[in-house]
Amino acid sequence: MTEEEEVLQILEKGSIKEHLSQRLKNAPQVMLSGHRITIEIEELDEFYIQKAKEELRETPEIVAQSIKELKELIAGEINVRITDTDEFYTIFLRCCKWHAQKAFSLVAGGHVIIDLEGLSLSQVSYFSPSFAKMVTDFIQTALPCRLKSINIVNQSFLFNVVFALFKPFLQV
Repeated sequence: MTEEEEVLQILEKGSIKEHLSQRLKNAPQVMLSGHRITIEIEELDEFYIQKAKEELRETPEIVAQSIKELKELIAGEINVRITDTDEFYTIFLRCCKWHAQKAFSLVAGGHVIIDLEGLSLSQVSYFSPSFAKMVTDFIQTALPCRLKSINIVNQSFLFNVVFALFKPFLQV
């Protein structure tokens, strides 16, 4: 059985949903203003399946072909090391409507430049440890783009205060 046929079989059986459901049982929860935010997966009804076909081009055939194409693009890059699972590829492909070339630019990664000119004490007062943890968790585990670097320019002494909040939550 080819890799494409295996992907089609998994999609038809719905085992991806079961796999994700198991993983989400241990997913982190976010507390926001006293409200717990969790992720719950429900069965997709025909309306959403049709919507995914029309708006995202999401059919089992296109999904399998896109995953195959993205794997081929990534295989040609010696400096890109990623988790080699269909679940990982799906994260990037779905937001690009299953266009492998667009998804590849996300997987290959990018550089972020943050200009802190004009950062004031009143702005810094809005940063809390829980906010810092939520932002770093999102960037490190859920952002559908690989960050190669984050560069800070025009940093003032206030940046050290903000960075001190974020630093304990950064993964090495």
